[in-house]
This record gives sequence, C-alpha cells and structure tokens, in this order.
Amino acid sequence: MNIASFFKNALKNPSGTNKKILLRLKNSYKYLHGYLSFVSKQSPWVDLDVSNLQSTLFFDLKTTKNAPFSTVKKNDFFNQEHQDPFKNQFSFSIIPPLFSDANPEKYGFDIKILWENSRFSELLIAGEKFQKNPNEYSTERDLFMKIITSWEEENPYLSGSCWMNAMEVGIRAINLLWLFHFFYTPPHNDSQRCFWKKYCDLLFAHATFINNYWEEYDHQNNHYLINLTAAWYLALFFAEFNNYPLGSLENLWQKVCTGFENQLNNDGTLNEGSTSYHKLIMQCLLHITKLNQKNTFSFSEKLAARIDRGMQFLADCTNTPDSIVQIGDNDSNYLLSPIQLTLLSDIHDQQKMTHEIYTKEYSDFGIVFLINQHWHISLRTKSFSGSENRGHFHQDLLGITATYNAQQIITDPGTGWYTSNTTTRNLLRSKESHSTFFPQKSFAHTFESLFSISGEPIPSRPVLINKSATTVTATAQYEFAGLVCTRSIKLDGLKDTLTITDTTLNKNTNLDETFESNLILSPECTVTEIDPRFFSITSNHTSLLLETSATSLFSGESWYSKEYGHLVRCPKLLWLQKNTSQTTTRLYPK
Repeated sequence: MNIASFFKNALKNPSGTNKKILLRLKNSYKYLHGYLSFVSKQSPWVDLDVSNLQSTLFFDLKTTKNAPFSTVKKNDFFNQEHQDPFKNQFSFSIIPPLFSDANPEKYGFDIKILWENSRFSELLIAGEKFQKNPNEYSTERDLFMKIITSWEEENPYLSGSCWMNAMEVGIRAINLLWLFHFFYTPPHNDSQRCFWKKYCDLLFAHATFINNYWEEYDHQNNHYLINLTAAWYLALFFAEFNNYPLGSLENLWQKVCTGFENQLNNDGTLNEGSTSYHKLIMQCLLHITKLNQKNTFSFSEKLAARIDRGMQFLADCTNTPDSIVQIGDNDSNYLLSPIQLTLLSDIHDQQKMTHEIYTKEYSDFGIVFLINQHWHISLRTKSFSGSENRGHFHQDLLGITATYNAQQIITDPGTGWYTSNTTTRNLLRSKESHSTFFPQKSFAHTFESLFSISGEPIPSRPVLINKSATTVTATAQYEFAGLVCTRSIKLDGLKDTLTITDTTLNKNTNLDETFESNLILSPECTVTEIDPRFFSITSNHTSLLLETSATSLFSGESWYSKEYGHLVRCPKLLWLQKNTSQTTTRLYPK
C-alpha cells in the first residue's frame, strides 16, 4: 500500500486508529504550520545580517556586529560559589515513560509536537520588542517570567518528556540564552533577583544534562552537532565560573571541531542524506562563528574549507528564492530564525542571460545539479551505504527534482511529521513517494525500524556526465537482484527541454518483472491529459508539456511536505515498463 492509498483509506473510513491519527494530525498541523509560518517571518537575531552573505565568502563575517549576547557576570544573584544544585542526581530511571496508557505504535504520536512547544521560540519575538523599547513592552517581560516559571514547575529537571533528548535540551538552552539577552536588566527587587537566579540555575541544569548525555550513538548525527553548538553557547555564557560542567573552553572547542569535522563529508555535505538537516548544521556553524568574534577560537583550515563547500552546496540546492531541494527528512532546519541563501551570484548569474548549463556533482552526498537560466534539476545518485547515520535517509536513489522559472514542478516529498508509527513514517520515505524508478516485485519494503528502511539498492557504477556547450546529460544506475535500472537526465539549453530516459535490464530470465517510474509533482501543479502520451502541467504562470513514449501512463495522488508540520496532497504521474525496455519522457514549455 502506498502513502496515497493509506491516507485516502483513512479519510474514507475515519475510525479506530485512523481516526485518532487524523485527529492528532489535524490539530497538530493546524497549530504547528501556523506557528512555524509566523516565526519564519520574524528575525529575532538582531545582530546578524545574513542577507548579503551569498555575495561574500560565507565565512567572512567581519562586517557583522558584536556578539549576540553578554556573558553572565558574577553578581549578587549568581556568584562564583554557585554549586550545581543537581549534582549526583543524574539518572534516567526517574524519567517517566513517554506514553502511559497509549501505545505509540498504534496511535502514531509525534513527540516533536511536545518538544517544539517547549523551545520557547515564540517568546523571542516578544523579547526583541522588549529590548528595543522596555517601557512600552514591559508586559511582555512579565509574561515571559510567568511562562518560564510555570514551565519549570511543570518540567522539573530530569522529569518528563522534555528531559529525554539532549538535542531538544540544547535548542531550548540556546533560546533561553537569547531570552536572557533580550529580557535581562539588573534586578530591582527580591522577586526579580530570585527569578534570575533560578533562570541561571535552569541554564546550568541544561549544561549538566548535555555533559551527561552526549548523543554520539553508533553513528554521530545532527543531534550531536546541536549538543556541541548549545554547549559552546553555554560555555561562553558561564565562562567566569570554574565549576562549569563542560570543562575548559580549550577542551570543549577541540570537541566541537572534531565533531563537525567527522560529520561533514569532504565535499562539505552532511553525512545524513538530508538537505534540510544540512541547512540546519550550516546555521549552527554560523552561530558558532558569530560567537567567536570576541575570542581567539577558530576552525582549522580543513574544517573551514569543508564549511565553505557546505555553503556552496546550500547555494546549489536553492531552487527558488525561498526554498531548497528537499532530499531526505525535512525538519524545520533553523535555529532561532531561518537563513535564506540565494543562488551564488558569482556562479549562477552567469547562466541567466545564456544557455550555458552549470553542472555540479556532490559524490559524497550523492546528487548532481544541472542549472541554467530556466531550469534547476537534481538527480539523486546515492543511497544509504552503511557508513552514514541512516535515520533521515529516504528510498530516493535515481530520484529527480525539476524547477522551471522558479516554479517547482517535479519535487521530493519531504516527510511532514515524525510519527512513531513505523509503517506510516516509512511510507512517507518509500520509493512510491519519490520521483524515482524501481522494480515492483523484487524491491520490496521492510518496515521493521522507525529510523530506517532496509534493503536499499547500491549504485553499480559512478555517475556519468557528458557535457557540450548547451547540453548536459547525467546518468546514474543501480543493480538489484539481477535487475539493472539506469536513469539519464538530459538538459538541452537551446531547446529548453528536460529529457528523462529510463532503461531496464532484466538479467534474471526466470523472473517476469515490472518496473515503475514516478513523478511527484508540486501541489501547485495542475495536470491535464491531452492524450494518453501528452499531458499539460501548469503551475501559476508556468505551463509545460510532458510527452512520453510509455505505453501505460497513469495519474494519481501522492503527498508533499514543504516543512515539518505541513502535509498536503499533490499530483503524481506513474508509468510502467516490462523486463528489458526503455522509456523516454520530455518536459518543455508550451
């Protein structure tokens, strides 16, 4: 059963488990989508202007202002003799179960709904207003103090779901530090003095938690990098205190550099198969760079070069002014507020008045980009190979995306939410939900794990790229159980045409196999059949024709998520071919 069928059945018969899932989704999506959309329009990071970063070296931030917040000082409410109030109390045995009478496999609850609400992101906007005009917005600070006090009473240290995950503790700590920066003024009475002392105790507790629960696992992932980012924030905040739980700044800085270096591939990409998480980690590095403007800590040349290539990768992923190509899971991918990175002016602007095609392969990540004045195209050339952290990978080998005149046409679906129901979650990650190409019978699902889909095929040869003055062809291939799938994408700059060629080879003479090719289209697209082999695809003011040699082409529905907490229906085109055969599909403007 594919993801479209799953939700279509759920909507037709909303009873039992499906009803509970849909009710949870309806309520959580309505809140989260509105909340994230609102926050994304704000810019609480008042000291860092990222609008011009793409026109300079990404890591040269000399033109930016001072560090974002001050270090906490030894004073009458928080002194040098401060001791860890939670010393020797660290034990996960006191954390209650996440679900009491509910079975997460049955109900599919998404724990991130709770965690997102405990990040205090919405308070950053009020804090920025208060800092600019304390007298006019004094009620905002009163509200902030009440919310923090109430949250701490309801979520005591190491008790409850908000003290389960060091990444969430780290994100919350960063937001709490910014809220300190925005709202703190010298206390004028015992009540204020007591609040700020407890506030610093709370921050100290966050540092203690991270120090006892580094999320290294078998394969380090973005959680560990968030741990490191938050630890560095907290270390600078508590720099005057000798008993800081994370140790000396020098030792911690070495840990920070090693952690990021281990998880950034040589081509600068994050080793988790997700562009959204790559974007999140690039922002972490911008935060750290900003914090270091007032000290002598700096990245090694090796790591700095990888970071620079990582920023280049983000620019190459940018397919519209406000979006990037989605590969793998798509979290909200920002700290505090989103970073918008437009196409690199010194590279991509060259193609805006010509038919020349910019081509770039990131072999470590497994993706090829073809970009010119009209088109932005990607081809996924790698699956999980065993050395990466597989938790955010999708079944997207040979998957493609295509944007024409900044309108997304062929898209990657993203994820939408992190349900604890393994079948539902992995259907969103499955090959049927991606614009890819696979054997139906032999390439079957195994949905046994919440964080992986087993049995992914491995590319059987390196990517082939053939270039001429106005034409580029990229070809990728994999072999699975004697079945060879080869996909070529050809961009013709003069003819303004994208050609997709899918070739199948069945080496197993005892097997009658059917191969399926999918195109997941943007929700903004309207598909109209002209005849069985011609379709019109319209998105806003962009109209394209799709012409195919496939003898059986079907239209249907799939699902698309542009960000965490957002999931909508979208059109899907599907065609089939048998055993050893070839189909060619062309996409061009009307």
